[in-house]
Amino acid sequence: MVKFLVINARPTTARAISRSLPDVISRAFIGRMIADPGFLHKLLLEQVATIGFALTWEIKNRKERIKQEWDLALLNVLTASACNAIVMWTLAPCRSYGNTFRFDLQNTLQKLPNNIFEKSYR
Repeated sequence: MVKFLVINARPTTARAISRSLPDVISRAFIGRMIADPGFLHKLLLEQVATIGFALTWEIKNRKERIKQEWDLALLNVLTASACNAIVMWTLAPCRSYGNTFRFDLQNTLQKLPNNIFEKSYR
């Protein structure tokens, strides 16, 4: 709870991002930030590296054709960036919080770890 309040108490970039997203995505983002406070920085660094290397690869392989095929090169860079963001999002550790469920099976499923590196509850 303390980590949640630290994220939402002060005006930070993470708070601005979480408040601008839809509720479901915002909860997932906050859960990832609680589990790993450096998640946003890691995601940004990974995206910068992906875009940089993808652009370098496109320029190196297309050479003088890059001006004629800029749309295809841009599409390849954006696809690589989106795939990398999805992989980072799904593999990031996440602390879930939210509603408790009425039925025992729902509570049991909710208590399972979201990530292989996360400890399960008792």
